[in-house]
Amino acid sequence: MLCRLDEQANLAYHIRGAVHIEGTLDADAFHTALRHLAHRHEVLRMSLREVADHVSQVVAPDPEVPLTRITTPDWESVIEAENQRAFDLTTGPLWHVTLVRVAPEHHVLVMSLHHVIADGWSLDLLLREIAVHYGSVLQSPTTEPAPPPPAAFQYAEIAHWQRETAHTELDFWRTYLAGASAPDLPTDRPRPPKQTYHGAAVPLALPHEALTTAARAAGTTAFTVLATALSVVLAKLTGQYDVTIGTPAAGRDNPSTADVVGYVVDTLPLRLRMNPGHTLAETLREARDAVNAIRGHQRIPLEELIRALRPQRDRSRSPLFQVLLAVNGTPPQYHFPGLRMHPAPMPIGTTPYDLVVQAEERDGRITGHLVFNTDLFETSTAQLIVDRLTETVSALAERSGVVLGELSVVSGGEWGRWRELSVSRVPASSSPVSVCGLVEAQVDRVPGAVAVRAVDGVLTFGELEVRANRLAWGLRGLGVGPGDLVGVCLPRTADLVVALLGVLKSGAGFVPVDPGYPAERVAFMLEDSGVSVVLRSLDDVPGFAGGAFSSSRPPVLGGGDDVAYVIYTSGSTGRPKGVVIEHRQVVAMLGWAGRVFSAGELSGTLAGTSVSFDLSVFEIFAPLSVGGSVVLSPGSVLDLLVNPSFYEGVTLVNTVPSVVRELLAADAFPSGARTVNLAGEALSPGLVRDLYAHPVVEVVNNLYGPSEDTTYSTHAVTCVGDERTPIGVPVDGTSAYVLDGGLRPVPLGAVGELYLSGAGVTRGYLGRAALTAERFLPDPFASGGGRMYRTGDLVRWRSDGQLDYLGRADGQVKVRGHRIELGEVEEVLRRHGRVGEVVVVAGDGAAGTTRLIAYIVAADTDTDAKTDADADADAESTLDVAVLGAHARRWLPDFMVPSVFMTLDEFPLLPNGKIDRSALPAPDSEAARAVFRDPQSEAEKLIAGIWQELLDVPRVGADDDFFTLGGHSILASRVTSRLATRTGMDVPLNLLFEYPVLADLATQLPDPATWPAQAAIPRVRRVLGRAGSS
Repeated sequence: MLCRLDEQANLAYHIRGAVHIEGTLDADAFHTALRHLAHRHEVLRMSLREVADHVSQVVAPDPEVPLTRITTPDWESVIEAENQRAFDLTTGPLWHVTLVRVAPEHHVLVMSLHHVIADGWSLDLLLREIAVHYGSVLQSPTTEPAPPPPAAFQYAEIAHWQRETAHTELDFWRTYLAGASAPDLPTDRPRPPKQTYHGAAVPLALPHEALTTAARAAGTTAFTVLATALSVVLAKLTGQYDVTIGTPAAGRDNPSTADVVGYVVDTLPLRLRMNPGHTLAETLREARDAVNAIRGHQRIPLEELIRALRPQRDRSRSPLFQVLLAVNGTPPQYHFPGLRMHPAPMPIGTTPYDLVVQAEERDGRITGHLVFNTDLFETSTAQLIVDRLTETVSALAERSGVVLGELSVVSGGEWGRWRELSVSRVPASSSPVSVCGLVEAQVDRVPGAVAVRAVDGVLTFGELEVRANRLAWGLRGLGVGPGDLVGVCLPRTADLVVALLGVLKSGAGFVPVDPGYPAERVAFMLEDSGVSVVLRSLDDVPGFAGGAFSSSRPPVLGGGDDVAYVIYTSGSTGRPKGVVIEHRQVVAMLGWAGRVFSAGELSGTLAGTSVSFDLSVFEIFAPLSVGGSVVLSPGSVLDLLVNPSFYEGVTLVNTVPSVVRELLAADAFPSGARTVNLAGEALSPGLVRDLYAHPVVEVVNNLYGPSEDTTYSTHAVTCVGDERTPIGVPVDGTSAYVLDGGLRPVPLGAVGELYLSGAGVTRGYLGRAALTAERFLPDPFASGGGRMYRTGDLVRWRSDGQLDYLGRADGQVKVRGHRIELGEVEEVLRRHGRVGEVVVVAGDGAAGTTRLIAYIVAADTDTDAKTDADADADAESTLDVAVLGAHARRWLPDFMVPSVFMTLDEFPLLPNGKIDRSALPAPDSEAARAVFRDPQSEAEKLIAGIWQELLDVPRVGADDDFFTLGGHSILASRVTSRLATRTGMDVPLNLLFEYPVLADLATQLPDPATWPAQAAIPRVRRVLGRAGSS
């Protein structure tokens, strides 16, 4: 392995030391002493050769003394330069000495050795021997004294013995490390794909009395106390209480190795399996036992252990462990005859691990350094780790009865910073008006301004007011008022906005239902919400079409605590759940929007999100609340691909990253959109870069928030060059707490679960008191009480005071911006009579998207039990991919239908009987498809060519299902656009949903003889590059 290291890695595996020498030094005698040293130890004459993947040692017969003499007072610069010296392992020598003459009576000796021939013990041994040989040369009566005899044992012999005995230790280590994993440390910057070795250090000073007190109480050593403290800090930073770190192995316990120069003291894993329910005293005793357990099994080189265990390799990090602890005794003293010596500080510029704790005992104090990889961590983060380590050492001595899980390692100075970051500096809007009151204020201010622009026409604020007022009076005539809910299931015309505003003016709340959702899902949402009225058209209110109702503004009924709307999100039980949002929460969100976004930015806000998705609330009511216009797309945002002229007035795009990525790829981004709001999915730095490269875009905002906290909770203005796009800081009136499982703040930079509190926290789930109580908890940090919502999202505070989103703590995923409970998808698939067991996981899709993969074990064909009365389920004797997809689409919206279905004979299991999700096979698109049949007709070949390119699949058959191959609504829009261009036919988006099988879709296309002869299949023109490209 060491032979293949690049120069940076080469430098990381060096042993270095420097000493000041005061007095008159005989430089020639010193040179002779070095030659004697090389004669005595073979490794100092060694180089490496690699033949047929086998590395051999080559020992030169005559010693070469790699000595450089320099005269300069700037000895620090010489040491710095020596730190950058790399060794050529194939030519040698693999050590070097620099002698700096600072003044006639002052020299600095700098020694460097490659780790392949030396360890820390070897450096001390060599410096001691140089002093001995130097004294012998001075006392010799001849000018060329004979070299001393070779050492009794050479490193090659010790290495051979280690290899021969290694196999006897392997059984222990296989058992010891079974199931172990290194702690996944949160880093300030994304981990590079290939491990780097740039390092720096911060000083470390540990409380000596606390170390000795804790060690004495547990009957152990200071090393064990420090190893325990370090593991506790790592556990608190990662949430993993099974921690593996590296420690120096006892390779010098045999007397024969005492005078051997070589890589004898290796590093080996130390695993501490801590129980958060145990006290610190118990944890320390368990650590003592763990240290003692490996003490008799350390005669195995680390590389032999890695070779035998074959851990999963990752080029971005060292295997088995990434954190090293090294505790040394009192530094040795070197005595050159007639000279005074003392250590010189060595700068630290490299590290082979993420973190290295180097400590030594000197003059009753334990000091050292925390060395950190500068490509991963900021200096401030490293200093915080040192502070926490110090706090934890003290806790082990002074608070040994504290339960580990309840221990906080947040240092004293962190508490104020934690509070400062968690609570928004700007309070929420205190406006007492309702949502419709905000819009009415704009009606009074700019009645002639355009409020809504839709495909069926334009409404001014005055016209919107008149129609919404008439609808409100009509609803009140039906007995609708505060406390009631009205279902709104209208197509995306101007009447949709009229309906939403009119319902609010009536005093009721609306339940937005996308008419494109499956009928079963729509029926459930309407029944579960208990709506009083369902509007599928404004004419559903008797008398509305005839103008029977007053156009005057209805008096306000209700207040800020009344329901504004109920939005349905995915539920783990297999049914969606309704989130109840009140007026005051929406008003707070709109107040923040009005402060952050200028009137110009909101003057043409694109509303392209499904009305059943809470981003639509911002898209419609944020512009209306400040006098701006809603540009309502007839379908999704991807309507821009086929009707770009309609969107020329768009100034702000508010959508999910996957949609914007498609718009950029198709060169269909709105020509006037200066501001882009992205939410619902992780935002890649590559997409940020591409957006800012667009000639119009000026600001790209990354927004985060669940429906349970009223759409948006945090906000970040992105910038090019940020290696990980943050989700930002809390919006007005919001508090964002990063907590552990015990609802305690985690250390800054540590991974924790995000809890949201403040003005946006909603009432809870409609008709689900138990679930509301489970997810909405009392806020222990708010002085006036209140509630906080448990998001289930894992985040961390960055060193710049912004939040990073790191994923989910539960079974939820985000697909095209929609939050999905995988359990709901699984439950729907279980209703199919031929499905026995099912697991749905999220995987990587095309162009950085997320797709769902369903793994299914068929039901026993002999059983009569059914989980659903579906006719299609009973009719099928075998599991068919197309049938499963059709079954799922009956109950689930497009974004929740798995892209891939894979059938298995059985699921892989863990020892505890649970399904081993990590062992599920990678999706095989060919295995997940029916029997392949080539496209035959010209129409089939046209569709196949388009699908093949857009879906990035090697082949497409006549019986293939678009969605089974990985298609979704975003790609469907591009498919229909291309078909329309090629055939000259208006191809509506829903045609692909009605006929997802290629052969069936081909029958809906016109005769090829009527296609425009000059047209060719247009290729998407890539202007800015896809996200993440370089």
